[in-house]
Amino acid sequence: MNNKTKTLIRDILVNFIGAFLGIIVTFGTTAYIDYRAKQDRYKRIIISTIKETDFSIRSLEAVINDLKATDSLYTRVVSCYPDHLHEISRDTLNLFVKKLSNSNYFSTGGVAHNIFKDNMAVLEEIDNFSLIYSLYGSISGIEMMHDIIDDIQSVREELFAAFSKKKHFDQYPDAVSAVKAVLDIPEIYNYLFGQKHTILCIELEQFLETMKQINQECKNESGLTDEDFKRFQDEYNFNFD
Repeated sequence: MNNKTKTLIRDILVNFIGAFLGIIVTFGTTAYIDYRAKQDRYKRIIISTIKETDFSIRSLEAVINDLKATDSLYTRVVSCYPDHLHEISRDTLNLFVKKLSNSNYFSTGGVAHNIFKDNMAVLEEIDNFSLIYSLYGSISGIEMMHDIIDDIQSVREELFAAFSKKKHFDQYPDAVSAVKAVLDIPEIYNYLFGQKHTILCIELEQFLETMKQINQECKNESGLTDEDFKRFQDEYNFNFD
């Protein structure tokens, strides 16, 4: 084999090895970029869902506290019906009727919850099936609590409508007469005296504690740190507070 042939073979080998290494580097770089992109999507999906659940829990806690305060008011007034309503202040009696008519609780799911729940492609970004299960449990629990609150609102609306059909609140001579007229309606009295509202408040409070525990489990299973959550909020300018 002469020198010219050796040189040709060497050049061919060098070019082949260079091309081969170039392919490896290209595919390796692409795979690494894809991996990092997948990790970024994973963090965005998990963090946004968990932080939105945090926000939902705080919002629900405020609603439940208001419902519990209202329930205490209901219990107090019903306990004085029918002969001792005059022992309650006029402001308290007026508040009783106002609370019965007021059903404006904000109750809705969030964007991240809807994306996670409705987009099956999202699940392909998460390899941790235990985390997926916990996240679904968290979202389902939040939705169930919203449904209970919506039902409470619907019942209040129906009960107040039954009272309004008789006479407008302002047409009664005093607050005692108005509240007595409210509780004279069997549907309203049975609902409040039967403690259906109280039972729902207790269930909501118990569900809320469960949701807090599940959401904390999601944080633990995600493997993400507090710094990850803070970095995400700063990077994407998300405010869940």
